[in-house]
Amino acid sequence: MAYTLVHGENVKFMYGASSATTEIAGLREIPEFSKPAREKVEITCLADTEKKYLAGLGDSVSELAFKFLYEKGTFDTLNKLTEDQKCKLVLSDGSSFEFAGKFAMSYNGGGVNTAAEMTLTITVSGEPPVFTPGA
Repeated sequence: MAYTLVHGENVKFMYGASSATTEIAGLREIPEFSKPAREKVEITCLADTEKKYLAGLGDSVSELAFKFLYEKGTFDTLNKLTEDQKCKLVLSDGSSFEFAGKFAMSYNGGGVNTAAEMTLTITVSGEPPVFTPGA
């Protein structure tokens, strides 16, 4: 069985048009890309001895939060973007996720002997993230 390591210099987060993508350096944490479970709709009747359910609606992946080392120039640039951005996360085995959305930046609090971090939260618009397997 082959496992994919998340760390390594081949893990990249990029945004922008495919002809002019920009990579954000200092990626520290990537979010979970799994689709949330569907809700259960209870359909139990008085004559039933156990509860019965139907599969209800599920949520789409709506927000993705990526953590990066804080860099003032990058923070300021991303914080000024108001239009939807095309995004691509490439893992070390070449697998990738592509999606689009609006950016929101936040500076994470810190403490003694900790790295300054920023979080890029992307509100996904349109289609859910598309996964392409690597080699």
